[in-house]
Amino acid sequence: MKQNTQNEPALDIYNLSFSYPQRSSVIKNMNLKVWPGERVGIIGPNGAGKTTVFMLICGVLKTVSGSISLFGQEVVPGKFCPEVGLVFQNPDDQLFCPCVEDDVAFGPKNLGLSAKDVESRVKESLALTGIQEFAAYPPHHLSGGQKRMVAIAGVLAMHPELVIYDEPTSNLDSSYRRRLINFLQQSQETMLVASHDLEFILEVCDRVILLDEGCIVSDGQPAEIMGNVALMQAHGLEKPHSLVPHTEPHHSVG
Repeated sequence: MKQNTQNEPALDIYNLSFSYPQRSSVIKNMNLKVWPGERVGIIGPNGAGKTTVFMLICGVLKTVSGSISLFGQEVVPGKFCPEVGLVFQNPDDQLFCPCVEDDVAFGPKNLGLSAKDVESRVKESLALTGIQEFAAYPPHHLSGGQKRMVAIAGVLAMHPELVIYDEPTSNLDSSYRRRLINFLQQSQETMLVASHDLEFILEVCDRVILLDEGCIVSDGQPAEIMGNVALMQAHGLEKPHSLVPHTEPHHSVG
């Protein structure tokens, strides 16, 4: 894996614009730098452009203007870029092999690694995500939380330097949500995390970007941005409950 330095951004988006054929100006002159090791949360209302940005970073969509670079190399639309891994919002869109082990091995095999290296990466990723016991299970027999961890394991087996998580807590019960939080807090990869679960963003991310109508509205510390009631309400969001001051009930003495 390529060694990064703090002098080179993990992700550098410069004057990025994008439009769909039936919808213009989905992304408008976006500029963003993400540094190695950062965990950046992306929040905003539905239709703000979060998933579109992810597709542009991965090279699935082609920019209208501007550029995107990963670790100093410009993203070429349609060209596979192993430095970035995307965990889909719905694990069923990502898991398709007969068993969990095969799904996790799929990426490394397509990198052309030796059988020994593929096996090593599969074991490593299953251990990292704590799902070794499910290695022989068909993915469709697993719970939503278990599928999520399998999808993450499959991405991590590719050894990406930037991992993108699109709504990672959707359809998770409380125990797997906590497990995912603990896992991401320990992860070493640079992360972009889009989520409507703002409490999750507070626990996992060290920086937050508020995106609306294809523009970065605010960029900074999670508690400062999400604790700004006027800012959040102006963009259809609510201040997370944990940031609301809590006072003890006032008891009168009779």
